[in-house]
Amino acid sequence: MEKQLKIAQEVIASSKEVKGQTAMARNRALSNAQQATVAANELAEKIAGSSNSLFSAAESAENIKKLIDKAITAVVEGEMEAARALTTAAKTAANNVVSVKSTLCSIMGEAYRILFDLL
Repeated sequence: MEKQLKIAQEVIASSKEVKGQTAMARNRALSNAQQATVAANELAEKIAGSSNSLFSAAESAENIKKLIDKAITAVVEGEMEAARALTTAAKTAANNVVSVKSTLCSIMGEAYRILFDLL
């Protein structure tokens, strides 16, 4: 009888330990899920920002092409002053593309940071 009591007490103690471990595992899983949710939201914001930047770069690239075409036409027609002004405008638009590239690199770096922090 004493042996059975001891076994029963050991089973109860083991059961309590398993229950505690299960609770800890659930808490860790919940914490991980919450961190993943925060990371996903941050990534979504970064991606939305990158879409705007990509659109801006595409617009600027198209604008550069138009300005260069107009500058070439101005040179052919002998309008050197207009060609210079158009070339300056194209350089300004190109600087905008470089700025957008920098912004996109920054966004990419932030996205990597978010993912690495999650790991």
